[in-house]
Amino acid sequence: KHVWARLDRSLISIQAHEAAITDVAFAAGTRLVATASEDRTIKLWDARTGKLLSTLGPLTSVPRFLAFHPDGGLVAAGCDSGVVLVLDRSHRVVASFTDDQQKDVNRRSSPLAYEEDSEVATLNRPVLAPAVEFDPTGFQLAAGFYLGNVRLWEMPAFRLVADWKAGVTESNTALAFSPDGASLATGSLFPQAPIRFW
Repeated sequence: KHVWARLDRSLISIQAHEAAITDVAFAAGTRLVATASEDRTIKLWDARTGKLLSTLGPLTSVPRFLAFHPDGGLVAAGCDSGVVLVLDRSHRVVASFTDDQQKDVNRRSSPLAYEEDSEVATLNRPVLAPAVEFDPTGFQLAAGFYLGNVRLWEMPAFRLVADWKAGVTESNTALAFSPDGASLATGSLFPQAPIRFW
């Protein structure tokens, strides 16, 4: 049924988290949904049945932004500590990145251990959370950081291929890929900051 035929009711209602929900993302072509919350967890759900499939957390910082890979096999999360986590469907961390150092961390370990070890784990402010986005072809992951730069990784090896100064320091950088994945648009929360196309 079309969504507007159901505007007066929901199909399923779930008490999903113990605190505010910060983001929700659907995996394309599936009924898989991810939710992030200020209770510092990320959960995967079956949207048709409302069944909880898996839970990650609690993390040491709040996951603020979510994005699914187009094939539904990975979900990226931007956290208040400034860390980007990439998780598989079993919630294993397959990659993690921070803009705190000019170095990528690609560790096959517990997300809890990584967050505890992070130098920025104590900085739990929403403004620090990186925006995250996979391109529609699934070959790139982009993240917009608090320091105003956008970093681009090539999939599936998570090889850093670009680091652009896209915004203004001390402001989140918003981003979106074009439908063909050939271009990236970026913007900043800073007043009168420009939109850029890459």
